[in-house]
Amino acid sequence: MKKNRHHLICALLLSTVFMSGCSAMIDDINAPGMRDFLALAGTVPASPFAITGLAATTASEEAILVWNDPTDSSFQHIEITWTPDGAAVQSVPAGIKIFDAMGLRNGREYVFTVRAIDDGAGIMDEKTLRVVPALPGAPADAVYVYDAAGLDEVRNNLAGYYVLMTDIDLSGYADWVPIGDYYTIKFSGTLDGNGHEVRNLSITGTADCRGLFGCIGAAGRVLNLSVSGTVSGRTNTGILAGQNVGTITDCHSSGTVTGTDHYTGGLVGMNGFYLGNAVIIRCSSAATVDGIIYTGGLAGDVYYGTITGSYATGIVQGFEFVGGLTGSVDCGTITDSYATGAITATEHDCGGLTGLSILGNIINCYSTGNVTGTFIYRGGLAGDSISSTVTSSYFADAASNNGIGILKTSGWNVPATFTGWDFAGTWGILGGAPYLLENPPGP
Repeated sequence: MKKNRHHLICALLLSTVFMSGCSAMIDDINAPGMRDFLALAGTVPASPFAITGLAATTASEEAILVWNDPTDSSFQHIEITWTPDGAAVQSVPAGIKIFDAMGLRNGREYVFTVRAIDDGAGIMDEKTLRVVPALPGAPADAVYVYDAAGLDEVRNNLAGYYVLMTDIDLSGYADWVPIGDYYTIKFSGTLDGNGHEVRNLSITGTADCRGLFGCIGAAGRVLNLSVSGTVSGRTNTGILAGQNVGTITDCHSSGTVTGTDHYTGGLVGMNGFYLGNAVIIRCSSAATVDGIIYTGGLAGDVYYGTITGSYATGIVQGFEFVGGLTGSVDCGTITDSYATGAITATEHDCGGLTGLSILGNIINCYSTGNVTGTFIYRGGLAGDSISSTVTSSYFADAASNNGIGILKTSGWNVPATFTGWDFAGTWGILGGAPYLLENPPGP
């Protein structure tokens, strides 16, 4: 019935058009019935007063609008406004036909209103367009963090995907509550720092799992983030995380860390879990670290985990199992990494890179810090090594030569003296010593 009705309308319109003269079909779009007829046929020409082809492409914090101007001679310019945040009217001269709106917030919907203005300041046409800027490559449900309150909200959805869009100052939080916890629920989402820094982190007291994150779970990822501040805790204490059993990539820390029991590190307290696969890649720490048992410049312990392409430069001190990079390597692996800070242990097992390696692997690493230990098991590279593999790894402290690793008294700036190292894609020479090409030293 509906199809027959359309046929009838078309027949009536055709008869009207032909009765008005065939020339009207070509020369007069406003001839009786012509516009309705062409609308049904899907071939209505644009009104000379209309804005046509309005569209937008988005990028991070940006929307680029394009359109075609009206063709009528009275058209003068385009005016653009948007909500929220678009306070002032933006005027675009005739013929430009493009507008770049910058300084928007990712993940927020904006409604753009585009008006064509004639030479009498009247509105010829008006169209609206909705856009949502986003970071390229981020999922559609990404949450963009613009302030400290937004970062604090991460704890309310530990499986979300978050992107920092600016540096975050936590000075308004006198005692930050870590995001996620080993004993309850871990952070299982993704936080992309997007090259930004979280600064003025402050955590006090002697509770467990202290850090910006209490615990990063096996599915959790934190990347492209720097964190600075002062953190204290008992077991599992670090600036970025108390414990990591997930993946940390391209993250850096600075400040001061104090632990009163086990596992204290400049970046994370513990990296790993039994038979887990915790990973730290291209990270660094310049933090000063003061712990008791298992204390390291980057991680207190590497337990069934890996550290690759990373380094630590801070001063480290503790009671036992103390190292410039890690306090211990326990069934874990350290590859292409180094430590330069001074190490002090008041008891045993201290080393320039790690205090102890047990069933671990140390490959293509080095340490240059002075090692001070009161009692036994002190080494320029590792304080002790039990059923471990140490390959092409070097140290500079001759006074702490216990036979683990290779003592290097010269040639630190000569690539050929580092057996098996990749100086084409992994290592370079800077300031008389090797550095990591994909993780160069900070300022």
